[in-house]
Amino acid sequence: KGTGADFDIVSYGADRATWGAGDNADLWNHDKWREAKKAETKKSLEETAKAVNQFKADNDRYPDKLLDLVARPPYTLKKWPEGGYSKGVPKDAYDFFLIYRMPGTGGEPFDLISQGADGIEGGADENEDVWNHEKRPPKKEEPKKEEKK
Repeated sequence: KGTGADFDIVSYGADRATWGAGDNADLWNHDKWREAKKAETKKSLEETAKAVNQFKADNDRYPDKLLDLVARPPYTLKKWPEGGYSKGVPKDAYDFFLIYRMPGTGGEPFDLISQGADGIEGGADENEDVWNHEKRPPKKEEPKKEEKK
């Protein structure tokens, strides 16, 4: 899964594990990885939303959790495809499990969320949250610090 650069050189930071923040942040030899990872994450969200919607179409209900797309859940279903609706519990491009909330925000039936490279709510650039829809709640503003006089 290339990034579109001629080549990739990556240092995994102090923790020697992928992604992370601060001293644990990955260092790359170029910036193309950001857009490649965001596109891969959006594709995962789209594929997962399609699987959730197929589950609903087949069973007249949404799954309780994303694991229900992989392993047949204990509640009664009308249909279960061989191999399930997903090969594994869906992850984003940063190797974090997607967050699934039902009901969703803003009248949507469900939310699927990637919390970006840092795996923490909020953020910008590679740490920005990516959703399956645009009806997300407004971003929380950081409280302003009062200036000392």
